[in-house]
Amino acid sequence: MKRKWKEERGETIIEALSAILIGALAVSLLFSAALSSWTMNAGTQDSDDVFRTSLENADARKASAVSTATATVTVAYTAAADGSAAGGDKEMTVKLYGGRGALSYALPSP
Repeated sequence: MKRKWKEERGETIIEALSAILIGALAVSLLFSAALSSWTMNAGTQDSDDVFRTSLENADARKASAVSTATATVTVAYTAAADGSAAGGDKEMTVKLYGGRGALSYALPSP
């Protein structure tokens, strides 16, 4: 007596290969998502470190390697209530502290 192939139980080779392919695709997508997340996190951490250093330098009014500069700013002021001073604009040179993303300024010492 001959048995027919259709009567056999179990999976065919096509079903097994398609299951392996689906599993491999799922693992590769998960791996690429994890790698992308790690790369973004590393870039964000670097930017956060630069900003934190700039902010600390700005708060402490220390010059940093990122930015040690002076700038000329225009300050607008109004007359005093008692009329003792006239209003106007004045250009002043200020010293900048901090760095990229966080700056503080001060008038230079006379």
